[in-house]
This record gives sequence, C-alpha cells and structure tokens, in this order.
Amino acid sequence: MSNIRETKTGLIAFGTTITTVITGLMFALIITRTLTPEEFGTWNVILSLVSYSLIIEPMISWWTTRDVARGEEIGKTAVIANGVSSIGGSFIFLVIAYLLTQQSNVEQDIIFLSIILVPLSFLKNTLYAINYGWKPQAASYSLLILEIVKVPLGLYFVYFLQMGVPGVIIAFVIAYTLQICVLTYFAKIKISNKFQKKFVKKWIKNSFLAVYLNVISVTTRLDIIIFVLIIDSVSGVAIFVAAMIVASLTGNAATVSSSTYPKLLAGDRGVYLQRSITRLFYFSIPLAFISIFFAKSALFVLNPLYAMAGIVVIFLTIRAFLNGITIVFTGYIYGEEKVDAKMDIKFKDQIKSSMFTVSTVKLIINGSYLVSLIVGLIVLKQNLVSELDLIIFWSSMALITIIPYTIYIYLRVKKSLKIKLETRNILKYFLSGIISFAIPFLISENLLEYSDNVFEFIFELSIFILLGIGIYIFITYIIDLRTKELIKNIIQELKNK
Repeated sequence: MSNIRETKTGLIAFGTTITTVITGLMFALIITRTLTPEEFGTWNVILSLVSYSLIIEPMISWWTTRDVARGEEIGKTAVIANGVSSIGGSFIFLVIAYLLTQQSNVEQDIIFLSIILVPLSFLKNTLYAINYGWKPQAASYSLLILEIVKVPLGLYFVYFLQMGVPGVIIAFVIAYTLQICVLTYFAKIKISNKFQKKFVKKWIKNSFLAVYLNVISVTTRLDIIIFVLIIDSVSGVAIFVAAMIVASLTGNAATVSSSTYPKLLAGDRGVYLQRSITRLFYFSIPLAFISIFFAKSALFVLNPLYAMAGIVVIFLTIRAFLNGITIVFTGYIYGEEKVDAKMDIKFKDQIKSSMFTVSTVKLIINGSYLVSLIVGLIVLKQNLVSELDLIIFWSSMALITIIPYTIYIYLRVKKSLKIKLETRNILKYFLSGIISFAIPFLISENLLEYSDNVFEFIFELSIFILLGIGIYIFITYIIDLRTKELIKNIIQELKNK
C-alpha cells in the first residue's frame, strides 16, 4: 500500500497551485501589458513548438513515474536516457520551426533562439516524473519556485529592460534552471542509484504506448499553429491565449486529486477515490464561476485590448472545467492499468490496455476538433468575418468537442471503479457558487471602475472575488457535511505541521 497521504498531498498541491495561479497571473500581467499582441502571440507559438518537440519525451518520463511509484530504483537511468533523447527533441523543434517560419510572418530569429528551452524541458520533466512517483508534494514545491521566480525575472528582462520576447525566453531559462535545482534536491536519493540498462531497453521497447499517449496530448495544441497558418495572425492567438489564461483558473482544481495516480500505481485502492471526486467539484465550481462572472474584468487586467473577448472566456472556462474532470478520471484509469508492471511487455498487450483504448477515443475526438476548426476557419475567412468572430468560433469548437469525451471517460470510470457522482453534494456546490459570485458581480457592475491604474483596479477586483469566496465557504460549511470534514482536515494538517 502507498504511504502517500491523500489529504495532505492534495491540499499541498492545491494550495501550491493557488499560489502559483496568483504569481502566474502576475507574470501574465507583465508580459501582456508589456508585449504587443503580435509579440505575445509569437511567445505562445514558441510554447506550442516546444510542446511539439517534447513528443518523444514521455518515452522515458511516462514510465519513470510508474516505475518509481512501484519501488524501482531507476532515477539516474531516467535522467541519462532522457538527456540523450533531448537531442532528438531539439531536431524536431528545428524542423517544425523552419517549416512554420517559411509559411508565416513569425520572426525566425526569435523562434530559433527559443530552442534552448527544449533540453531544459526534457530534464525538468524527467526530474518532475521521478518526484511525482514517490513524493508528489516535492513536485508541487518545484512548481511554486518556478512561478515565484518568473515574476521578478519578467519584471527585470521584459518590463525594465524592454527586451520583448527574448526577455521572456531568458526569464524562462533561468526559472527552469532553478526549478531543476529544486527537483534535483528532492530527488537526490532516487538519482544516486546505478544506471540500469535493462530499464532503458524496457522503455524503448514500450515506447509506442508512451509516445502514442503524448501524441494525443500534442494534437490538442495544434490548433494554435492551424490558426496561424490559415489566418496568418499571431494577434488572434494572443487574444485566444489571454482568454485561456483566465479560463484555466478552474483547471487548477484538479491538483486536489494529484495523489490518486501514484497511490493507485502503488496498489492502494480505497474510499479516498470517492472523496477525491467530490472534493474536485467543491474547488473547481467556484473557480469556474470566478472566471465566468469576472471574465471581462480579468481580461482588462491582462490588457484592455483583450477585454472584448469575454464570451471566449466563458466557452473556454466550461471547457477547462470539463477538462479538469477528464484529467482526474483518466488518472484513475491509468493508475489501475497493470500492463507495464512486468519487464517483458508485448506489443499486443500495449494495444489491448485501457490506456491505449482511452487515448484512441481521445485521438478521434481531437481529430474531429482539428478538422472542424480547419474547415470552419477557411469558410469564415472567405466570408470576411472579423478576427473576434474567428476566435469565438475557435473557442466554441474547443468546448463542443470535449463534451463527448467527458461523458465517455466518466462512464468508463463508473464501470471499472464502481464510482458514482455524489450529485446532491455537487448540486449544493453549484447553487452555492452561483449565489456566492453573482452577488459580488452585480455589486461590482455598479462600483468597479475600469481605471487606467491597473494596480488600483486589481485591488478593487480582488475585494469582490474574495467576498465571493468567503460567501461560498460560509454557505457550504453550513449546508454540507463534507465541507465541514474538509475544513477540519485542513486544520488538523496545519496542527500536525
């Protein structure tokens, strides 16, 4: 049985995530207010390219988490193997970057400068995978360091030195390096062992499944490149990503279930799974309402140029809410899978596994999303619709296509793990969320002034958001037994600390 404490690990992960959300928004504020929409769009194209170059990276890190959680001493082996594979990732980056810059107006020099992020990402992800397999809270601490240091680095290189996108790249290089140092410190026990060639052979032999799973993830990020190639506009990407930053707040609630995956891998299957689902809804619902009710205000904070995209935030928030649920449920399915528990895994066993089946369904749905997006953008472009209409269509397709996958993944978990949604509790949270955030929103509509002083505006906006959070906690504490138990657990963990 796993010695990972579900409540403690989940609360640490969520508390860390909320902190990183604040620092992340601060960093986003720096770059969205300093960079032009074209520069901000270029930066997000770079992030997409880096993610594509990581397509082979899970060949090592995916199995690393699973093997570490099962007690295998493979830390040093994983670090060395993934270091070698980063050479291939860098080559993939160069090829895609060259093809993209030849077909669009994205600046080639800046794109190629960002290749330094590729090997750093390989190393960072490997060390993260090691920590996540045996000490998930250490992985959370490293994310906290990453997000905190990005803020002063962004201020210095982007705001004060006015270095633009190269300044953002330098800030990320330094931040990644510090995160790697933290991850190395926590994983030093796990990476001090011997290099084991047999595990490298195992990972390479089983690379199809790991890479296949990552291909599914990468396909969801092809939409940015598709938009750039068809519309030839990085400013449109900037608006979409700004809306995504606001919408992604609700997705952070998934971290309260961060311990379930390694616990399942270690063979621990208990009542905490049901608690984890209900707790996920308890945190994700209010975060979703914050993004929805204060969409326009949050976009104004990032940059007044993006404030007109409130409807885009609403679509993407609902999508992020559903995506958070699918991430947790997918973790349940992957954690239950035992196909890789032995050294010798046949190819036919891989394609019969639940991981392959679930990912194939997601690939089909992602493919339908990309095809619909391509066709829709071409048609709308020919009809000369506005750029905002194109972005609204983009976000609506992102929402529509995730709904069938969410239904499928829930039915799959319900069948395999015999888990049911506690609909009564969830309905309580939903109604409490509407009441809690509708009241501050209606008040803010009359009192909140869209001032040029962004810090004053953020302060006033924060008051209304905190008011809503306070009302939500108060109402749910009174009407919901689970909330009382959760708050007692938090208090107990703080006392233990």
